[in-house]
Amino acid sequence: HVKLNIDTRYPHDGHIAVTVEGDTPTQFALRLRIPAWCEHATATWPTQAATHVSGGEYLTIDREWHPGDTVTLELPMPVRMILPDPRVEANRDQAVFAKGPVLFCLETHSRFPVEKVRVPFGPDDVEENVTEEWRGDLLGGITRLRLTAEVNDLPATLALIPWSVRANTEPDNARWIIFLPLA
Repeated sequence: HVKLNIDTRYPHDGHIAVTVEGDTPTQFALRLRIPAWCEHATATWPTQAATHVSGGEYLTIDREWHPGDTVTLELPMPVRMILPDPRVEANRDQAVFAKGPVLFCLETHSRFPVEKVRVPFGPDDVEENVTEEWRGDLLGGITRLRLTAEVNDLPATLALIPWSVRANTEPDNARWIIFLPLA
């Protein structure tokens, strides 16, 4: 009888620890899926130095596991700007922001029309133009992104929230967009 204890704050961060619990050593293959959005992951476990695994693959660790053995998996989760397939006319010249598996959206109430937003940078400039902010006080904890943008052709800073938590701040008059137009 084997039990696995998983300690993580995923999808808020990419640190995952899987600990084997049980009474006796047991031989089995532990398979961990590395998501395709993750360029590379790093895993460590007893008797094994850091192992690198590409995104979209499985890491299989077939060994004798002892109670208390822990596999630590690190999934780097930088903020990414995703450009859609240019053959899709409806999404051309727009971008989506993501961190790990989480997609972000702009939620606006009436401060400005969402149609007037423009993102003036490309995927190679995300690190310089986007900051992450952990908000433990919102909905049990969310990451919010702040990014450099233009609204009505004037410089602005936008706050993006996870798409999964939209519609939790003000009822009825909010609008949300995931695809942000590029300048």
